[in-house]
Amino acid sequence: MKNTTMKLNKHLKIVGKTTDEKQVVQNGFAMVDTYGLPLEILLGLLKDNHMVMDWVAFFEDAMVAQWPVDRTVIKIETALLDIYGTEYKNMVVRRMKDYLFYKYSRLEGDGS
Repeated sequence: MKNTTMKLNKHLKIVGKTTDEKQVVQNGFAMVDTYGLPLEILLGLLKDNHMVMDWVAFFEDAMVAQWPVDRTVIKIETALLDIYGTEYKNMVVRRMKDYLFYKYSRLEGDGS
């Protein structure tokens, strides 16, 4: 397990901790898009190593890479459901949508 953690740390950026001391990581999208690692596998590795994905960063990276929104949301929801179950999936998706709604409604309000 230690070897897997070292390999994950090489590709992922630790950006914080959750209240239950799990490391929050970014750059997961690059592992999926660039290296072809299935999202379900990545989430399983993260879960086994007490890490969680920064889903907003994942989604925003997918938008920069011009992934279709619907494809991105389905991929995230499916992977979350497979690895964590319905309750966790619903919480993550709700928080991600709330954040993105807040962010983009503020941008529209700026007249930009």
